[in-house]
Amino acid sequence: MRSMLYGLLAGICYCVTSTPALAAAVNVPNFSFENPDIIDSGAVGGTGPLGSIPNWLGVTTNPSTITPGLMDYTDAQFPGSTGDNTPLPGTALGGQAGLLHLKSSSNSTFSSLESAASLGAITANTQYFLTVAVGHRIDLDAADATISLLAGGKAIQSITIPASAIPRGTFADFIATYTTLPGDPLTGMSLGIRLRADRLPGPGADLETSFDNVRLTATTVPEPTAMFLPAVFVMLARRRH
Repeated sequence: MRSMLYGLLAGICYCVTSTPALAAAVNVPNFSFENPDIIDSGAVGGTGPLGSIPNWLGVTTNPSTITPGLMDYTDAQFPGSTGDNTPLPGTALGGQAGLLHLKSSSNSTFSSLESAASLGAITANTQYFLTVAVGHRIDLDAADATISLLAGGKAIQSITIPASAIPRGTFADFIATYTTLPGDPLTGMSLGIRLRADRLPGPGADLETSFDNVRLTATTVPEPTAMFLPAVFVMLARRRH
């Protein structure tokens, strides 16, 4: 009987501490790069606090007015995407996507897009999931891609996707996750996102990586609770007598 009661105790502990929590979407302005709306095969971009892409900050070693930027792609880059706002393939959303183009002629080694404003304050006991659709156009090789969660503008979690892992001619999802703890020193800091493309210095072909459908969720991680334990201990004590 004692072993059965201890099993009951363990089962109650497990059920209480593993209560599921719901994921809440965190608003990412211009998450699918549909603003501004541009013509089919058109592209805009640029660096600076605002650049030409609302809600995103562009940084690059590439002296170009197009990258970091966005484009309404055609069949020449992603099959089936010709036509104004024709949906892009894979896990992309909408007819436009962000792009990071690295030119070999200017020895461009990196380019990035970063959320231009805070996405909210980081909270304790929270698991953050950043999911990004990363694309590889068929007419150019891709650059290595990195997606990062930021706290106060500094990366707290990043994953780097080798160019060889990005499917050519479509978009695929990649995920970075970070969990804050009780009393976490990051609590209250500004939450942000960075999308980055990198290449080695030196001669070589131009590279381009595309990004789209940027999603961020926050899930509260419940702290363990012992609300049912006293009753179980009383039951155990009575059985002993």
